[in-house]
Amino acid sequence: MRRLPILSLFFLPHFLSAQTAVLPDFTVTATRLEQPLSQVPRHAVVLPLVDAAPLPLDYNLRSIPSFSLFRRNTSSVLQPTSQGVSLRGIGPSGASRTAVFLDRIPVTDAFGAWVAWPKLSPLELAAVELLPGGGSGSWGNAALSGTMHLVSREWQPGQLLSYISAGSRGSVEGELAGALDASGTLSFSAGVARRHSPPPIAPELAGAVDRDASLEFSRLTLGWSRTLAGGHVVKTQLRSYADERGNGTAGQYNAYRERQASLALVAPRSAPVPWSALAYAQRQHFRSTFTAVGAGRTSETPSSDQYAVPATTWGAALQALWKLERTRLAVGADLRGVKGETREAYSFNGSTFTRDRRAGGQQEFYGAFAQGALTPADTLTISGGTRVDYWRQTAGHRRDTSTDGSIVYRDEQYKDRTGIELTPEAGVSWKPAKRSRVFLSGQSGFRRPTLNELYRPFRVGNDLTEPNANLGTERIFSAETGGELTTGPFAWRATLFRHELHDVVATVTRYRGPGTYPDYGFIPAGGTGRTRANLDRALTQGAEFGVQVDLPRGAKATLAWQTGNSTVERASAAPELVGKRIPQVPQNIVTGQLTVPIGARVTTSLFARWSDAQYEDDDNRLILPAAATVDAALQWRIDAHWLLFFTMQNLFDEEVEASRSATGSHTLGHPQEWRAGVSWQK
Repeated sequence: MRRLPILSLFFLPHFLSAQTAVLPDFTVTATRLEQPLSQVPRHAVVLPLVDAAPLPLDYNLRSIPSFSLFRRNTSSVLQPTSQGVSLRGIGPSGASRTAVFLDRIPVTDAFGAWVAWPKLSPLELAAVELLPGGGSGSWGNAALSGTMHLVSREWQPGQLLSYISAGSRGSVEGELAGALDASGTLSFSAGVARRHSPPPIAPELAGAVDRDASLEFSRLTLGWSRTLAGGHVVKTQLRSYADERGNGTAGQYNAYRERQASLALVAPRSAPVPWSALAYAQRQHFRSTFTAVGAGRTSETPSSDQYAVPATTWGAALQALWKLERTRLAVGADLRGVKGETREAYSFNGSTFTRDRRAGGQQEFYGAFAQGALTPADTLTISGGTRVDYWRQTAGHRRDTSTDGSIVYRDEQYKDRTGIELTPEAGVSWKPAKRSRVFLSGQSGFRRPTLNELYRPFRVGNDLTEPNANLGTERIFSAETGGELTTGPFAWRATLFRHELHDVVATVTRYRGPGTYPDYGFIPAGGTGRTRANLDRALTQGAEFGVQVDLPRGAKATLAWQTGNSTVERASAAPELVGKRIPQVPQNIVTGQLTVPIGARVTTSLFARWSDAQYEDDDNRLILPAAATVDAALQWRIDAHWLLFFTMQNLFDEEVEASRSATGSHTLGHPQEWRAGVSWQK
């Protein structure tokens, strides 16, 4: 393999350039206050998407160094349970520590808090707003490492958008979206795709059982809005998504289904007190199969069949905003309920599974918040707010039986639990000069463990993980300070951050095979027995730097670097982990991009991302080496309607290790893939 020279990181893509330095003064809705970006007392990122070529959202977000998925991979390859969002290395497992919303409706999976990224249509989105860092108090549960708010496009009757693309290994994708006049505005979006990627296992280890990773999905959105008397707008929307994935061997497969309905009523912005009310319901269904692969990868044996994971979510929110001459005040309340259960067959014996498991429960969250911002002078904004949440956890259960139900091996009903969380935040943004800004803020946040972490045991290969129904609430206390400065063609940015996590939920290794152990049974050589546990204290601290430069003839270059440590400080449940680094978190991430117009209609781009070595496991025995990839892109605006685009992911075909086991096998992420397509708009 050809290796990437480190110097190339300084001039590197994306024609979807994440704004890494001083930005236009966008209105940021992710703060609840809908305030200008220059008044937000922390580092914020706005990623415009309206005029961009249609690429997967997680692919574009890689240009932000603070963003990563749990594993170094893309949604085209990853099993969705590994697609939780990690910001600034906060969170040592696959569950998202970031609250991800689409128009204020949660996007994360109800049972496990991962994100099915392909369900998010690039044609439907206008922008992504990202507030990295510990806690976003006004959003409540799960905003531990920050908030990501996806903003939908405002459709106009008669507007049409579409694209079709083809790529490596027979991948194809297409979508049509638009709006019609139907006693209001009727919007629609329908897309389908079939993507194929090389087998995830490293090529030198591949055997007869290995197959391409595959993803097939379809998505459909129907929305209707109408302006009522007095300027109030009613909005309703139905969303549907379904996918099927081949996870790299003949016997490993998963499928995901989601249906969602929402209704919103929004007061006009010109009202003395603009307000909005929202109600939504979601139904999700997940299925996944797992196998144990034999020596030489010539055979595989089923290890579990998670044949159904039904989950239901319901919620509502009410918010009002007062905008005075120098004061903004947002108050609101929201509630969310989640009910889910895993149903799976396990203990394969000869030709069939002999045991069946059902485990799950219910969670409810009720919260109220108040957030305000005072601008005593044009150059100074002081912000603050607090939120209180009451949560309840009920109906927790785990029942293991024989497949015919005649034998009960385990039947546990877990005690109901409740709690109250208070999450204040405060900050200041000051512009000492016209082209500069400094800010300082402190936040807090909390996250209740997911139903998956509380109740579901699982097995990956020879690694077995037990849940923990007694897991405590994760909490975070954070501070950050930084500044922005524009000098000539250069826009500079620097942020220092410190995030202190308490009772962080981690996967802790208890046993190493070979041997027979309580609750785990026989663990073969190279396998492990692990459990979910709260670690008393972990600390993430570091800095992020960025520079953007406007070059001659409209070219633009950006460079961003995040550096820091995420380590375990105290761990009474696993004292041996004290001083160890949080798994799957590199110490350094560097991203760079170079965008060069060629004439008035053609734009070429390069994007690179380099991440330091990181650990696979909790006790830092397995190392994933440093990895660097370069992507290339070209877009040709033929006229006001037609756009041609071409992308090449992992241009130099670098090996990026995504996972590693104690037996030496490892999988790869970010394979080399190309994609070419055409989009049309009216």
